[in-house]
Amino acid sequence: SLVHDQAVLADLKLTAAQRQAVRGVLDPLDLKCFPLRNKSVAEATEGFPSAAAEANAQLAKVLKPQQVQRLEQIVVRAQGTDALLRDDLAAKLKLTEKQRAEIRQRITQTREARRNLEGELRAGKLETAKANEDANQVAVAERDKINALLTDEQKGRLAPLIARDFDLSK
Repeated sequence: SLVHDQAVLADLKLTAAQRQAVRGVLDPLDLKCFPLRNKSVAEATEGFPSAAAEANAQLAKVLKPQQVQRLEQIVVRAQGTDALLRDDLAAKLKLTEKQRAEIRQRITQTREARRNLEGELRAGKLETAKANEDANQVAVAERDKINALLTDEQKGRLAPLIARDFDLSK
């Protein structure tokens, strides 16, 4: 969870009491999520949303509204284009079913391209620098294709939902 990340905690400017309360929310969540690590992607994906929703509800009691909003912006940034697969974000953007299907298709294609790059890298057919460059090109192409699917109004709704100024490399 991003709430474990020290850079995120610093960005949220939590008080000492809030940090302690967040720990109290996260510890039980960690216990629920830890067994999901050994599950298939499908099983983990099925089990995680309810645990995450419960944690978000508890965090909302601990954090100030602007901290909750900022945390969500950081989460959306970290999720990248995958965030558009979320029902809540799709509703906020008013994505059509056709758009959602096309976005899913683009993301699936990108995941496949990344898997192929990883396979080539592991097989020694590709050097690390080239694999990183190619992966970056794949990500940019995905973002551009998905961006082209959105209306100007949807792009306007999306912009404030992303913490563009948060450095994910920290």
